[in-house]
Amino acid sequence: MKIRPALALLVGLAATACSGETPEPPAQSTPAPDPDRVALAANRDAWVQALNSHQAAAVADLYADSAWFLNADGSYDASRDEIRAGWEAAVAMSPTASLTEGETMVLGDMAVEWGTYTMQVMADSTPIPSAGAYLVLHRKAAGAWKLLGGLANYDSARPEGWAWAPPTPEEIPPDSGTMNDLLTEWKTHFDLGHADMVADLYTADAVLALPDGPVLRGTQAIAAAFQERMTARPSHITLHDVGTIPLGGDWAFDGGWYELTPPEGGAVMRRGSYLHLVRRQADGTWKIHWSVGNGHPVAAGM
Repeated sequence: MKIRPALALLVGLAATACSGETPEPPAQSTPAPDPDRVALAANRDAWVQALNSHQAAAVADLYADSAWFLNADGSYDASRDEIRAGWEAAVAMSPTASLTEGETMVLGDMAVEWGTYTMQVMADSTPIPSAGAYLVLHRKAAGAWKLLGGLANYDSARPEGWAWAPPTPEEIPPDSGTMNDLLTEWKTHFDLGHADMVADLYTADAVLALPDGPVLRGTQAIAAAFQERMTARPSHITLHDVGTIPLGGDWAFDGGWYELTPPEGGAVMRRGSYLHLVRRQADGTWKIHWSVGNGHPVAAGM
């Protein structure tokens, strides 16, 4: 009589158990690395190597022709040429930096990455350190990944010698984004001091890096951070949604700028920029998934 295959397997397992022998575990195949993630990681390493070697042109070559960047010090580079010029000026201060990837999401020919950085420049033989978070958008064209845009902030005190230069009216872009419903609700709850309801506008596993603070993960940490700030510095916010880039599916990349004023009205106290990776929910609304913002005091104490 032939033994059915399944029964034969049971008999074999029983015999092994009785003999005390340990079966060899099945061989585990290692999945092939994703070529896009490999390329993006290589670009990140190349950026650090080029900067630390003080090769401003090599840094700029990693950006798309139409690239832009919102720098931690509040300055804005509107093209790859401006990015290159900025790093060429910084080379005189012998900059060195490191980047630590937090997470990268590849969405077809676009990718979004957040992470943290450290940087040091030299001024009259004195090291001036800084650190913070970044959120960047990559685009693949002709098979090559390039940085398309991004933002960085400071996670603590600004470097020595930092000075805020308010933008001129010509530098302020018009509002052309499509996240008005999300941002209107965000503003309403912020102005009312509803920290928990502001946090509800983020996904459960959201990542948020507010200016002058650490990277936050999850709505509980986000609510606590907003409550602390609302208590310490009550303010009202004006949000300007500058642009939204659809990323396919339920994802989009959104950015703009903001101003904080006293609740009773008056002069602007603080101004900054933000970038969001947003996700459409099952009910059609949007929530913030990753966000990094920078901010700069316009009045003393902010």
